[in-house]
Order: sequence, then structure tokens, then C-alpha cells
Amino acid sequence: TEARLSLFPLDLSMAMFTAMNNTGSVGYGTTLDESGRFSVTGLAPGRYLAQIQLRNSPWRTVTRVSAAADSTIDDVLTVGEGGAHDVLIVVSNAALATIEGTADIAPHESGSMRVVAFPADPDLWREPDRYARRFSFVFVERDRSFRLTDLPPGDYLVAIVSTFGFEMSPRNLERWAKIAQRATLRPGDTRTLALSRRIPSPVP
Repeated sequence: TEARLSLFPLDLSMAMFTAMNNTGSVGYGTTLDESGRFSVTGLAPGRYLAQIQLRNSPWRTVTRVSAAADSTIDDVLTVGEGGAHDVLIVVSNAALATIEGTADIAPHESGSMRVVAFPADPDLWREPDRYARRFSFVFVERDRSFRLTDLPPGDYLVAIVSTFGFEMSPRNLERWAKIAQRATLRPGDTRTLALSRRIPSPVP
């Protein structure tokens, strides 16, 4: 099965804009060989989000990225002026999870309301693009149902929000957290929630 690595810039510098204009696309990609080795050329200095595409395989959730020149383990790849060498990308086969259910809204509101799921840890709100898989949203269906798929295991907050002024900003996430329900997802879970826009009562 062919495996592909994609790198998406988190910091759009002038060099990255130039590279994007030359390629006509955002990000960089390459195919991994049979031993899992890869090489990507033409990367501008900056930080990149790594994603693995492996058809019909559970091995696709990137959990850690590290480079030989850097003693830390991070979830993004930092490329310097001299590039990045001996990069190790750790991929998990943990089954992804689903949140589905109903939203307590009026029938005419279905086209203007979304259900959003985001990490319960506020430290992750500062840079949603960095943890893209853990931030998810869908429009509420006409029958007031919703379904969020391909979520990594973890603790989430789930809320009904308006489409007007919708943005995954720390300010909005802090506001949405006040009306959100908490859901803990284990590998392969399907959680069913009945969502309301009312502030939930404290858990005794």
C-alpha cells in the first residue's frame, strides 16, 4: 500500500508564499519507500504539520515528530535554514472515534448552526491548526442530527454554535466551553450526545 507524507506550513512566511505560488498548492508531499524513509525538497524554513495518508490502514495518526538536531519531541516539524535531517515521525494505529447525536435547536436553525468538538485542554486552544485533527465541526442536519468522525482519542468539549462569525479562535473556544458538554473518547468509540445551548449544570 502506498504511503504518503504531507507537510503543511503553520507559519506562512514570504518564502512559503513564493513556494506556494510556484507549485499552485499549499504544502508539500512525498511518497514513503518500503522501509518508511522519505525526502522532501524545497522546504522554506518554518514549522510544518505532518500528516500521513495510508489507504485502508489504521496507521495514520501522527503522534510525535522529532529531528536528530533537536533534543525535544514535538508534534510539528521545525525546518531551519539548513533543512531538517534524520526526522522521525511516529504514527499511531489507535482507532479513531465518532461523536453523534441531536442538537436542541429550532427546525429553521439547522442551516445556521454547527456542532463543534475541540480539546478540553485549554493549552491546545492557542494554536488549533497545530492539532487539526482534534478540532472538528459539522452543520446540524435538518432533522437536528449531527455526526463528527475521525477524532483521535482524548477529552473533548462539544457545543452548538452559530455559523455567523465562526472561527476557531481562543476567544471563541473559551466562550463555547461555557455551554459545551464534555466527552471522553476511547479508541474506536462512538459517543451519542443530546446537545443543548443552555449552560450545563455542574457535575456533583
